[in-house]
Amino acid sequence: IYLSGDFYEDMDADPGPDVSMIYAEGGISIFIISLDSAGKFRWARSIPDAGTGLIDAMAVDKSGNVYLSDQYKSGADMDPGPGVTILDSLFNVGNYLLKMDANGDFIWCKTIGQSKRFEPYLTVITRCLHAAPDESIYFTCSYMGDTLDLDPGAGVYQVTGTSDDYNGALVKINPNGDLLWACHTNSIGNYKAVTTDLNGNVYAVGDFEDWMDFDPGKGVFKLDAGYRSDSFLQKLDAEGNLIWVKNTGIDIIFNTTFLSTDMDKGVWIAGNFFNNIYCINEGQKIVLSSIGDQDIFVQYIDKQGNVKLLKNIGSAATDAIESMATDLEGNLYVSGRVDGLADIDFGGTYHTIDSNSPALFVGQWRPGQKIESKPLPLILTPNPTSGLLTLDLNAPPQDVRINIWNATGQFMSSRVYHDAALFQFELEGNPGLYFVQVVLEDGTTVVEKVVKGL
Repeated sequence: IYLSGDFYEDMDADPGPDVSMIYAEGGISIFIISLDSAGKFRWARSIPDAGTGLIDAMAVDKSGNVYLSDQYKSGADMDPGPGVTILDSLFNVGNYLLKMDANGDFIWCKTIGQSKRFEPYLTVITRCLHAAPDESIYFTCSYMGDTLDLDPGAGVYQVTGTSDDYNGALVKINPNGDLLWACHTNSIGNYKAVTTDLNGNVYAVGDFEDWMDFDPGKGVFKLDAGYRSDSFLQKLDAEGNLIWVKNTGIDIIFNTTFLSTDMDKGVWIAGNFFNNIYCINEGQKIVLSSIGDQDIFVQYIDKQGNVKLLKNIGSAATDAIESMATDLEGNLYVSGRVDGLADIDFGGTYHTIDSNSPALFVGQWRPGQKIESKPLPLILTPNPTSGLLTLDLNAPPQDVRINIWNATGQFMSSRVYHDAALFQFELEGNPGLYFVQVVLEDGTTVVEKVVKGL
C-alpha cells in the first residue's frame, strides 16, 4: 500500500503505535508512505514541493519501484535519502519524474519539458503515470504552445503546441527513464489517462476540439468532435502503432478521468459529467442525463471498441469520483463522494446510499455484473422465488455453468450442468437479493438479479 499527500513542517508517518518523523523542506513537502498488506508501516519519505500541494501522478511497478511526477523549484534536492540530486530549471519551476526502489531509496530523477514561456510552471503537467507488466512506464502530460523536449532521458523529443491552449502527449519510457516512443495531439486536445492490458496493448483516453489525426505513424485517421469538444479512447500496440480509436461522446475537458483494463477483455472509463453524455451502441445513440449538478459516469468498452455499458452514479446534488481500479479477477472498484440519496447499482434494481451531507463510498462490481448490449433471450423463473429456479436457455443443449453471489458480493456456489437447455436448480441461502451468472460454452455471460423471498 502506498499513500501520498502534502504536509507542513513535520509529521509522524507511522499510523501504528511507533513514531517515524519526516520533515518538510521550505514549509511544505510531499510525503510518500509505504505500508504492508496488513497496514503495518514500512517506510516514509519526504520530497520538496513547488507549492502545488499534491503530486500530479504516482505509479508502482511489479518490483515495487515507485514513480512520482510533480513540479519542482529550481535548486531543489530531489533525493529523499542522504544523497544529493539538485534539479535546475530555465526558470523557477519545472516538472520532474522521480524513481525510488521498493525500500524508498533514490534511483534517479529526470526533468520533463523545458520551455521559454514566462510562466513555466503552467507549461507541462503530468496527468497520469502507469507501470506496465513489462516494467516499462507510460505517462501522459499536458503542455502549452511552446516547443518542449518531452524526453526525460538524454535524447530529444520536441513538440510544439498549435495554440496557447493545452495540448497533450503520451510517452513510453524504459525503467532507466530513456524514451521508447511518444505521440502527441496535433490540435487542441489532451491525453488524460493511460493503461495497458495483459497483451501489452495501450489504451489512452483524452479530449479534443474540432478534429484530430489519431494515427501516430505516417497514416492519417481523423475524428471529428462536432460542434463542441468530445473525448476519445485510443488503442495502440506496445510499439505505439494505432489499432483503433473511438469517440466516446463524453465531454471530459474539465473533469478527472480514470482508466483501467479488464484483463485482456476491454477497458473501463470513469469520470464526472453534468447535463448529458452519449455513446453509440450498435449504431444507436444512447443518451445519459445527470441526476443532479454533477454525476459520476462509468463506461465499459470491449477490446474491439464496442460500448457495452454506460451508467451513472449520482444524487440530486454534486457527486464526484475519487479513484477507480480493477483486480486480476476483473472486479471493478470505484470510490467517490455523493451528497444525498444515490443509486450506485449499474443494473435494474436499486442499491442506494443515503446521506444528509457529502459522504464517501467504495463500491465493488464483479465481472458478471457488466450489462451486455445483447443479452441472451434466456428465461429464469420464478422471480421472486422461494428457492427453486427454472432456467430456459432458448438455445440448443450445451454445458452451462451457474455461479451465484449474494447482495454483499460473497461468492455462494458454482455448478456445471451438462448438455442442458431447460433445467432446475436451487437458490440456497437466506432471503434477499442474489446475482445468478449464466456462463455458456462459448464464454457468453449473462447475469440475472433474483430476489429470494420467505
